[in-house]
Amino acid sequence: AHYDSPTEAFHAFYGDVFTVCPTQTWAAVSSEHMDVRTYLWTRHIEATPPPALWGAYHGVELPFIFGTYQDLLSEDEAAMGAYVREAWVSASTGTPSAGGLEWPLYEPETNQWMVLDLIPELQSEIRSAELCEFLHENGWPDI
Repeated sequence: AHYDSPTEAFHAFYGDVFTVCPTQTWAAVSSEHMDVRTYLWTRHIEATPPPALWGAYHGVELPFIFGTYQDLLSEDEAAMGAYVREAWVSASTGTPSAGGLEWPLYEPETNQWMVLDLIPELQSEIRSAELCEFLHENGWPDI
């Protein structure tokens, strides 16, 4: 009921099972020993067909991060690319931010993620709280 189509629901499920939940587990374990920040990339490139089907696939962030293939990006996406590059650079200084929004350390208690899209935002329990919990309780090997 949360999705417009079975395909969209499957893509969300697949992303959660193979990316979001394992990342959440790794972040929780690693944050006990080092600084960890989590993010979820939600932006697709508008000019690439068919964006509704591909969505925010693995690797779509590369033109934003490295400033390559800028002719594919809309004006808003190019602006996003600028803030994302600044975020990656600011992470090396120890005071990371994305689009002026402070990028906090990951804490399992709050489970905050930086959601990267045209406008960055912080979210807790992104999409998959119940699914990740279900997987962990039933022995899904994600670490």
